[in-house]
Amino acid sequence: MKMIIALVLFAFIGMSNVQAQSPNVDTVNKENVSEIDMLTQKLNLTPEQIVHISKTIKAFKSTEDRLKAGGLSPADKQEELAKLAKRKDGNMQTFLTKEQYANYQKFKTQ
Repeated sequence: MKMIIALVLFAFIGMSNVQAQSPNVDTVNKENVSEIDMLTQKLNLTPEQIVHISKTIKAFKSTEDRLKAGGLSPADKQEELAKLAKRKDGNMQTFLTKEQYANYQKFKTQ
């Protein structure tokens, strides 16, 4: 009986260790999801806009990550990131109404 209790206790402790060490899948795209959720709420996005803007944010985020990880000098990196931000704004403008885009610009500066 003591052996069974010891095995159950050992298994329970082992499982909790494994769970504590496994990465949380939700955190992988948490930044993108929260940005999309924020824009959806603040700008009253339509389902079609959500699809297009989600793709835009994800694409530009991956490009931004590559630029940050690349071997560019700090000045070149900053210049490329500024160009990327300008292109992202242009893409966002194509999917948003004028009023939504104006509100988007306000949110960006906050």
